[in-house]
Amino acid sequence: MMVPRFSRRAIAKSPRRAIGEDVLALIGLRRDALSSDATLTALTELKRRVTVRRDERTYVVQVDVTTREPEKSARIANAIADAYLTEQTQIRADAALSGSQAKVDVILGDGAILSAHCEHPLGAFENPLSRVQVEQKFRLYAASVLPDVRIEEVIDAVSRLESFDSVRELMALLRAAPRRRAMAAAE
Repeated sequence: MMVPRFSRRAIAKSPRRAIGEDVLALIGLRRDALSSDATLTALTELKRRVTVRRDERTYVVQVDVTTREPEKSARIANAIADAYLTEQTQIRADAALSGSQAKVDVILGDGAILSAHCEHPLGAFENPLSRVQVEQKFRLYAASVLPDVRIEEVIDAVSRLESFDSVRELMALLRAAPRRRAMAAAE
């Protein structure tokens, strides 16, 4: 079983440093309750609640986590998946690529290599986003600072931009409401 961000060797050297507050909180333990055996208890509890399976021929992993809270289960599963991806992924520069080109090589368990090369990624001048895709992207990034109604007003205003005497109307729509802006800054 893979345990995220700490190893058995790290635990043997320094159990208190090896297991962070966030992991302890996720499995319902408090730091002040730790003893020399508590680390083993915490890992045993984590192991009991987590199942990780991988098809032998791929790197597709299924992570199942059982807790009383679905959101907690999702956070633990995502942490494990992130740790797995970090462990399995290697990123390096390729001098043969230029501009915004990208290349991906996936080495399968049997040694076979799958490759893909992208000359012009989506959004590049040579491969522009459609109007619908631009609107979807705006909705995604604006959602943290503007209410949904305001987002739709901005999209509508942009479609009528040529009829404006001034861009002040658009700029007013783009200003986040003070309460939402403060909440976004706190996050």
